[in-house]
Amino acid sequence: MKRRKSKKTRVILLSGIYSLIGILVLLIVLLAAAPSFMLNTLGFRTYVSHYDQMAPTIESNSLVFITQVDLMNIESNDLITFQSNTDLNDDGRNDLITGYFDRTNGTGDAADYYFRSEGSVGDWAVIQSGNIIGGYGFSIPILGLIIDFIGSPFGIAVVCVNIAIISGIVFIVKQGSKKEPKETQKEQ
Repeated sequence: MKRRKSKKTRVILLSGIYSLIGILVLLIVLLAAAPSFMLNTLGFRTYVSHYDQMAPTIESNSLVFITQVDLMNIESNDLITFQSNTDLNDDGRNDLITGYFDRTNGTGDAADYYFRSEGSVGDWAVIQSGNIIGGYGFSIPILGLIIDFIGSPFGIAVVCVNIAIISGIVFIVKQGSKKEPKETQKEQ
């Protein structure tokens, strides 16, 4: 009786772990492949901060979570993330940057939004409303390095090889455990 409960508990626990891993993998793929879908559907998206202009609020290599924001409700000193017009880390894409909203000039899509970095006094960037992605939610330091590694070709290869090795080990262990009950039945 205890053995059955133990086996059921183990199956439930493993199913939960596999489900959690599956959901995390799906989330990582969706965040990488369709970030605007994630922002519009789930209300958040992420990016990896490759700069330290916002330290100590946002450290370099942090995973930054962005939430939806209504441009009509932002106030001075709100942290807002926007699409820059430059490629700061030479990856071939214009980077997302988070900065403090300072003030706006104009209205609607023609408005210019002024941002500054941590500790700066003057204007840091002038951004059109169409380049504003969302508001800063929170960041997790160092996690950006792991996300960058997993997203790199080498990281993908390492993950695939590890999955293959673990699957092989599980397969071999299961094959060995299936043979043992047959042998014990013959002995009886």
